[in-house]
Amino acid sequence: MLSLIMSNSGFTIAILAGGKNRRFGGEIKALQYFRGKRILQHLLDTCTPLSNDVFIVANQTNAFRDYKVPVISDVFPDSGPLGGIHAALTVARHDWTLVLASDMPLISTGEIEYLNSQLADNCNALLPCHHNQCHPLHAMYHKSVLSEIESTLKHSNSLSLQMFTDSIAAKNVEVRNPASYVNINTPEDLNHYEKSIHYKG
Repeated sequence: MLSLIMSNSGFTIAILAGGKNRRFGGEIKALQYFRGKRILQHLLDTCTPLSNDVFIVANQTNAFRDYKVPVISDVFPDSGPLGGIHAALTVARHDWTLVLASDMPLISTGEIEYLNSQLADNCNALLPCHHNQCHPLHAMYHKSVLSEIESTLKHSNSLSLQMFTDSIAAKNVEVRNPASYVNINTPEDLNHYEKSIHYKG
């Protein structure tokens, strides 16, 4: 069974849900309904069979109290996605953590299995890329980058996630399933992908 294989491989899955959701009028994107259930539930349904360490990173912890996974807060509040990754790696039970944005309802088991199969000893991050665009919030990070993230959060004027990933020994791999990387930024995106038969997930 795939879930058994993935669980035995030993990696954490962290779902980052701490954004300000400005383009959604301040409403939490992860809790919007998509094809019959909340976006977050789509992610959890896919992820929870694949790891024994799945949690949500969010500062609005009460908003996610109905979900049967832990919710952790940033150690460095208002630090954007980099702060979320730092929080995830701080509590992760495994060396590798798959970090997912909470607005990707079409995430697939097959794509996660593929990323896991591409991990290598000579890298400390794995970034899926498509058409010259990499996806740092659908990527895997090793605990070895934790101290570098913390140093950046404490001492750098830039909290750019792309600048950080450019500075570490990241391995880029080509995306296998582009639908897994669809993210819902606006109500218009939600309506478009709700109706699109091209993106079945």
